[in-house]
Amino acid sequence: AVKVSATFEHAADRVRVRLRVWAEGVGHRLPTGFIDRHLVLVVEGQGADGRPLLLWSGPRLPALAGPELAGQPGRLYARILRDFDGHSPTPFWLATPDPPLDTRLAPGKVEETTFEFPPTLTRLHVRVLYRRFWPEVAHAKHWPDGDRLIYEETFPRSP
Repeated sequence: AVKVSATFEHAADRVRVRLRVWAEGVGHRLPTGFIDRHLVLVVEGQGADGRPLLLWSGPRLPALAGPELAGQPGRLYARILRDFDGHSPTPFWLATPDPPLDTRLAPGKVEETTFEFPPTLTRLHVRVLYRRFWPEVAHAKHWPDGDRLIYEETFPRSP
């Protein structure tokens, strides 16, 4: 149900990538169901040798994405509850009555995000992970790794 496309814009000093992510064939936001479910878009620019390149500009994953992914280029698609001290994630029974921040994919709407990399970018590796629980919760409960890879593609830089 998750689709991704990439467009490369070349300049002498950088490569700008416009990444489009959307939900296709569903009539509801993604992910749905239990409020802790979320999607993580992980983006990695690579050089000719396959090594990761530093992101020059664009969104990075927040601490909520877990210690392995926090700070990496990407986006989080989720409903985010906060407790009365502003901490996230929090269980629904400890959350403020305020509506959660909702960044999930909406049907019929394309989410476009721009990332800029050095001019040595040759390809963009994109993954979308589905998680049933927040990493912090899974770690505290000693639950096994909950990442489910639902999308993966490497987009070659067009000439």
